[in-house]
This record gives sequence, structure tokens and C-alpha cells, in this order.
Amino acid sequence: VLQANLKDTVEMIHQKIHSMTGIPVTEQRLIYNGKQLQWEQTLEECGVQNDAGLQLVGRMRSTGHPRAWRVINDMVSAICKLCRKEIPNYSSSVVKGKLEQFMTLPLTKQNNKFASLSMKSARIKRANEAKELSNDDNGEEEEEGDEDGEDENDWCGNINKIDYCKIFMDACAPQALVMLYMSSDKNNRDCAEACIRSFVGFVKVLGRQAVERSFCATVVLEFCKLLRPVGAEENVMYLYCRSTLGSMLDKIEVVSGPKDICGISVWGTTCIGIQDVFPFFKELGLQLLKDLVQSAECNSNIGQLVRDVCDFAAFLQPTLAFTRRRFAIAAAVKKAKGKVGPLGEEADHLFNIFNGLLGQIDKCLGKMEMCLSKKKKKEFKIYQGGWSQYLAILKELSSISVLFPGTEDQFLRMITQNKEPLRDLVVRYANRMDDYSWLRKYKDVLDFESRRHLAMLMFP
Repeated sequence: VLQANLKDTVEMIHQKIHSMTGIPVTEQRLIYNGKQLQWEQTLEECGVQNDAGLQLVGRMRSTGHPRAWRVINDMVSAICKLCRKEIPNYSSSVVKGKLEQFMTLPLTKQNNKFASLSMKSARIKRANEAKELSNDDNGEEEEEGDEDGEDENDWCGNINKIDYCKIFMDACAPQALVMLYMSSDKNNRDCAEACIRSFVGFVKVLGRQAVERSFCATVVLEFCKLLRPVGAEENVMYLYCRSTLGSMLDKIEVVSGPKDICGISVWGTTCIGIQDVFPFFKELGLQLLKDLVQSAECNSNIGQLVRDVCDFAAFLQPTLAFTRRRFAIAAAVKKAKGKVGPLGEEADHLFNIFNGLLGQIDKCLGKMEMCLSKKKKKEFKIYQGGWSQYLAILKELSSISVLFPGTEDQFLRMITQNKEPLRDLVVRYANRMDDYSWLRKYKDVLDFESRRHLAMLMFP
């Protein structure tokens, strides 16, 4: 039963049906008095009366990969049987076997509409770029055309993770696996964990095309959303999926809001939006604050701190890019209309996280200086567990500080007041594995020994 106004359009009714049933709007047809209702018409224009009965017709398309659908549906069905305990002594290995079978099926990229649209968009972009090049000769243009053809063949002939991900999502496989993971039976939980790790590892190896990378990341995001309510800090699978999602973010575009790839609608959201990323960033900022408190008070688990710092840095980058875009838009609005545009709650939360972490790292560096000064007298118990991560945290705070008015000076004052522990951190923990170019801005805070150490890292 649906409630609607006579002024509502037929398209609005289709959207309500989609939200209730999940049936795509493009596959729905509404029939009233033997006539199909058109999207642009209102209910009043269609002559629909109160308490009227409309017929809903759904169009079922044939799938391009019937075997893959059959295998993944068998897996979901097996999970339901395990959770309901319908069959005694039913082995969970059936689920694992079906998933392995699904991932080895040869799904190719022929006839894939997303791939075709992506290639068409890429060809148009390259054609526009070619028009701007006035010095190219005909031979170079022909060579470039050959390369384009080679790219398209490569795109259309290889394994297609878009269809793997789409079938996996449309079959509600993530929900089924998480349901199995939450089972009270240990064998079921172990089976679900192995399956989730296996498929997340499968999609983690990203393809070259942006559309494929976005599909892969959306699957991992779905697992994160499903596992998050189970207990974020203690849930090993959630932490694994969140870390994996963070590692994928540098290879995909995080958009300012939900939009469709290539201008078409897929399932839900096909690209990662800032509203998807930011809750994890905020969560990691609060967790990192707790980690810093523990690192100053006791010799806490260094492994957890290392993981949280790495994940925080991964989720920070798209957040910074989004905030820069919002600031640029706000500046343009101010210049055009004489007023500042809205920056959004993400920028406010980013500012608060910066202030919280800056204040806590200040305390940690102060305590570190106290430890070093009393080390010889053995008057103070030294906790060195978290010190190795302080430089990485300072690097991320430095990148945030350039966004907001006054925060760069605030950061400079903090490291100037803690220059002794900063110098010690550089000498102790700076190595060739990490990037310390951000310290060049603060070279006046460093002494000869720490600058020499950084200079030596530049040599092979």
C-alpha cells in the first residue's frame, strides 16, 4: 500500500516502489485502466482516484552470466541453511567451495555496458585533447589511434571485476556472509571470515580503469558498513576491511556527493562519496587520540597504534582533497557574491580533530622530553612504545594545518616548544622508507645533528 498525492508524478511513485522493494526504476511499469502510466504525468492527469489499484509489472532481464548467478545464489542459499540449521551436519565448506568456484569463473569484459561507456568517455576525452595539440603530425595521430585501439581490446578482453562485484552485491552475498560471521557457531564464523578475506583480497587488486576500481571499493565499503555495528574496536574483520578500504582510496576518486559513473545509475552508489569516507576518518581520529593517551601513560600495544596511524593517513587524503575543494568553492562564492559559502560539517570535524590531536601530541612530546632528561638519573620509567609513530602523526597534522587560518602558526608554535624531542625523534626514527620532505618547512627548528641525519637519508 502506497500513499501519494494527486500532484505526485508517476516517477515519484516508481521511486517509492524502488525504496520499498529494491526493484530498479527502469524495470518497473505501472498500469491503470489498461494503460501504462508515463513518468512525467501526475496521478491527477492519469485519472487516478482515491483508493485506486494500480498494477505493477516488473521486467526481468536475462543475465549475461547465468552460471555465475547460479553459483552465487547457491552460496547464499547454503548460508541460509547453515544459519537456520535446516539440515543437520551441513558442512560450512560448501560455502567456501561455492565462493572459490565463483571467483574462478571466466567473466570477460565483452558486452559490458559500463566498460563500453568508460571507453567511449576515454576516447572522447583523448579526441578533445588531440584537437588542442597544434604541433602533432599525421603520423603521430595514427600511432595514437593505434594505441587507443589496443587499450580498448585490452579492456574488453580481460577478466572483468565489475560483473563479479555487481553479481556479488545484487545477490546480497555481503549481507549473507556477515550474517554467517555473526553466527554463534565457531565453524560458521571461521568459514565466513575466510570467505570475506578471500573476496576482499580478490577485489583489492585493482584494475586500471576508474570504473572498475570504484566497483571494487564499493564492495569493501559495503562489508565495512555491515561489520561496523558488530563492534568496531574489537571486530578483527571490520578492522581488516577498513584498512583494505583505506589502502584502495589513493587509486579511486572520492566525490563530494553521490553520483553515477559515466552518468548512469548502477546499484546504489557506484563511486565512493565523502559521506562514505568521513565516518571512518572521524572514528580513526578519535581512536588515534585514545592511542596517544595510552602511549604517554603506559607501554601500550604498538601494533594497534601503527595500524591506526596508517589508516588515519589513508582516510585523511580524500578528506583533505574534499576540504580543499569546498574552500575553493567558498572563496569563489565570496568573490562573486560577497559572502562565504557553506563549508559543511566535514570541515568543522576536521578542524576539531586537528585541535584534539595537536593538543595530545603536545602532551606526549612534553612527556617524552621529561623522560629523556631524567633517563640518566633513572628517576622516571620510560615508555618508548609509541614514540616511533609521533613523526608520522606530526606529518599528517602538518598537512591539515595549511587548510585553516591560523592553524599553521599554531602547529609551528607547538613544534618549536617541543624542538628537543622533535630532534630526537628525527635521529631515532627517521629512515629511508618514509617521506620527511614536510620537515623542510621547519628546518629552523632542527639542529645540526637532525638535519645531517635527514641529509644522509637522501643518499643510497
